Amino acid sequence: MSHKLANSVEYVRGHLARRVWYAYIVRVVLCWAGIIFVSQILNILLFAVLRLDNPSSPFRNVNLLQSAILAGAVVNIIAVYVFVRWFFRHVDQRPVTELRMDLTAAMPVLLIGGIVCAAAMLGIVFTIEHLAGWIVIDEIVWPPTPELLSAAAGSLIQFISVGFLEEVRYRAYAYASGEGSVPRPMLILLTALAFALLHVQYDAFGPFAVISLSCIAVFYIASLHLFGSIWFGVGFHVMWDFAQVSLFGLAFASGEDSASLIDITQAGPPFFVGGEALIEAGFVYFMVFVLASAAVYAVIRGRARPA
Repeated sequence: MSHKLANSVEYVRGHLARRVWYAYIVRVVLCWAGIIFVSQILNILLFAVLRLDNPSSPFRNVNLLQSAILAGAVVNIIAVYVFVRWFFRHVDQRPVTELRMDLTAAMPVLLIGGIVCAAAMLGIVFTIEHLAGWIVIDEIVWPPTPELLSAAAGSLIQFISVGFLEEVRYRAYAYASGEGSVPRPMLILLTALAFALLHVQYDAFGPFAVISLSCIAVFYIASLHLFGSIWFGVGFHVMWDFAQVSLFGLAFASGEDSASLIDITQAGPPFFVGGEALIEAGFVYFMVFVLASAAVYAVIRGRARPA
């Protein structure tokens, strides 16, 4: 009986590892389901430890609660990292180096590079919109209040987790697993559309948002090829989300009170500046990422030319 079971498992593994489009789709679905399962189990365990429904729980203290949530996010990141590498090795049956998520000496440099680039690009967009009269700076909260720092810390924890998980799902696993199974142009299109559809819950989501978000995904993929690693994209992703919410206030398009270092009123045309919580649906952001993607592509082409 055990021999038949082992043969059946090997038969399934052999078919799943095939580099064909239908096996690729099944692999992605199974891997993403595994990531969700791992994350949900850890979240359940975290809330069981916190016991927030208990009035005597020490984690009702905001500082302790944020520390516990940060620790939970780190554990979640490590667990997903280990799971994806295990899945790629045993289901895709390929070397884990092809995931481009190894912990190398270059990792901190790439993370910092992504953080700096995201802050610079968002700063350029902020300046453009301000000069166009689409942003009015109401207040710069300096020095930052304890409430602002607490809100920023909570946002940073959230965006570290979101940035890592999305880059692992879409750029590390889905892209690497599809290489050799799907023609590269189709692979780029599929992973870009999947990333765009992740944002379907936002009010500003629509046909142009799909195009703009797909362009952003292309930028991440181009960076993946340029650096041979997801870590630039992780740093960029985390800082891009964090800066628009907690530094520049761009995510609060309607001008209500925001937990941001720069409190603004944004009254630009939605077509150009996007919508609340989905600024990437704006034409300004689309053009910034088109130019950024073209610049990265030009560098990659330059490297490929014979000396």
